[in-house]
Amino acid sequence: MRFVLINNGETSQDKLKRMLVKHGSYIVMPADDMNPSIIHPDDVIILNSGPGNVYEKNRFTNQVKLLRTHPGKIIGICLGMQLISKTFGSSVVKRERRLNNRRIAIYPFGDNSVIVEPVKVWENRYWAVHTVPKGFEVLANSNSDIEIIKHKSKPIWGMLFHPEYSGKIGEHIFNEILKQ
Repeated sequence: MRFVLINNGETSQDKLKRMLVKHGSYIVMPADDMNPSIIHPDDVIILNSGPGNVYEKNRFTNQVKLLRTHPGKIIGICLGMQLISKTFGSSVVKRERRLNNRRIAIYPFGDNSVIVEPVKVWENRYWAVHTVPKGFEVLANSNSDIEIIKHKSKPIWGMLFHPEYSGKIGEHIFNEILKQ
């Protein structure tokens, strides 16, 4: 399996890269200098986090195109999930206070195999998703936000938290998504 890690400016990617290499190879592609011609249809696209927000004009044009056209699996992490949500018609809202480098509890929603019991995951963000995008289902919530989503018919997933910083449970959730 080959991953294409789209870097939206996240400075620390070592833990995520270690998670990916367990499943195959990866290439890192800066979001500002994407080369879609080297992305294969069976690549797993990881839309990674970074500073900023999804309302920055023209910043995410290439990633939106990938979301709409890539036939393979796409996984959004933090800003990546926010981008998925906005692309498919849900609003992304600024939180009253930042979830700053801390663990929060998330809870399973519906019948799914990705998360079957409440767990604690690592968050670091200002922005939140409160409504499910059209064509998606919610797999997990926190007390205030939607935390994991899955497209109903396409292989597109989003996690608002950082699985790479969430220890064994984060890696387990990521692995379960890869199995789907």
